[in-house]
This record gives sequence, C-alpha cells and structure tokens, in this order.
Amino acid sequence: METTTYENAVNEELRKIHRMVETVKRDPEVGRMRIQILEENYELKQEVTRQAEENKRQAEEIKRLREELNRRNREA
Repeated sequence: METTTYENAVNEELRKIHRMVETVKRDPEVGRMRIQILEENYELKQEVTRQAEENKRQAEEIKRLREELNRRNREA
C-alpha cells in the first residue's frame, strides 16, 4: 500500500482502501497520533537500553562477588 496510487490499484477493493488511507493521512489528528507513537517508541527504546545496561552492570557485579567468594573459600 505504501507505493500504491489510485491509478495502479489493480481492483476496486484496493482503490477503496487507497482512498481511505489517503483520507486518514490528511487528517491532522492522525499526524499528531503518529508523532506521539513515534515519541513513545523512542522512549521505550531508551528505557530498554537503560535496563540492558543495568542488567549488564548487575551481572558483572554478581560475577565479581562469586569470584570473591570462591577466592575466600579457597583461602579458608
């Protein structure tokens, strides 16, 4: 549908869908909703990145503590 035009829509059903898509694209509210969705998507990606970094940090800390515990057990 992204590259469809009224002229290259192969049947009336596609032409009807194309007209509906064009109508929606011209609606300013749809534009605002699209921007909001993009912003929310960006924020979610940022949060996922922060969580991944925190998980990595915690995994490194756990590894360090296990190594320390193993070292102490060998010394005992």
